[in-house]
Amino acid sequence: MVLANFATLWGVEPAELNEWFHATYVDAYHWVTTPNVIEMGQYAHGIFATKPYVSSANYIDRMSDYCDTCKYDPDRDTGEGACPFNALYWDFLARNEDELRSNHRMRLMYGHVDDKRDSGTVSEIRDRVATLRDRASDGELYSQT
Repeated sequence: MVLANFATLWGVEPAELNEWFHATYVDAYHWVTTPNVIEMGQYAHGIFATKPYVSSANYIDRMSDYCDTCKYDPDRDTGEGACPFNALYWDFLARNEDELRSNHRMRLMYGHVDDKRDSGTVSEIRDRVATLRDRASDGELYSQT
């Protein structure tokens, strides 16, 4: 789910991610990966998932030990050392606001988006995402803070 979360936040095409799972994992059966990757993991069709299953580093840190040895700070959204999942998460919510804000299951998250917009943090988040995308295109997403 962490891979699908990142792919959704990053904007990977669902069919491409599904194809990658099939090519990468020997046990990636179509009847398992397609509903899980495309529907739940990437909220691509909205048929049985009631909201996108996306998260910031906060959730990943609470539910796993992935953040324990990571150089990124899961508590920061922007600035040097801030976890990319945070900026990508808030940027995803802001970019998809027209479609998602009316979903009652997203109400709490959009309250936080409003707070970030009111404080001017959304523009800093967008700058952080632009920097991340530049670094990724240069092959340096993880090599720098």
